[in-house]
Amino acid sequence: MQKEPMIYRDLIYLDPTYTSQHDLFESLFQQLYEKGFVQASFLQAIEEREGKYPTALPTEPFPIAIPHTDPEHIIKPFVAVIRLRDKLLWKQMVSEEVIAVKAVFLLGFHHHSEYHIRLLQKLMDLFSGTDFPDQLLKAETVEECYRLACAEIGNLE
Repeated sequence: MQKEPMIYRDLIYLDPTYTSQHDLFESLFQQLYEKGFVQASFLQAIEEREGKYPTALPTEPFPIAIPHTDPEHIIKPFVAVIRLRDKLLWKQMVSEEVIAVKAVFLLGFHHHSEYHIRLLQKLMDLFSGTDFPDQLLKAETVEECYRLACAEIGNLE
């Protein structure tokens, strides 16, 4: 079975500034909706799920967040890569302690599957013990970040 692509150049955002988590979700929702990736219900669903199940991870060299929501809100699967200019406060996955994240990987899945679990694990692994975080910070262009994301995230079998 062939996988659908999940990483797109136009879903990579380098150094945007958001005033809050809601601001980030609202901005990305508008773009995802206009591009046909999500249903109109996505914004409310992602905010509700993040409220119940926070997704920030205290990874090194900087914390990340991996928000996602239920498949019925997704039209076309995707990984949106957001490297923030300024850190954004986010609740941790386990402790719900608030930490400042530097990158957000917003995920959209068609259905819950083994691939979904493996992608989440892959992102967590990339942020512990690899040079992926440093490469992400050093990427100067969307194209450079896109190639990095495709090489590191998009190569799941």
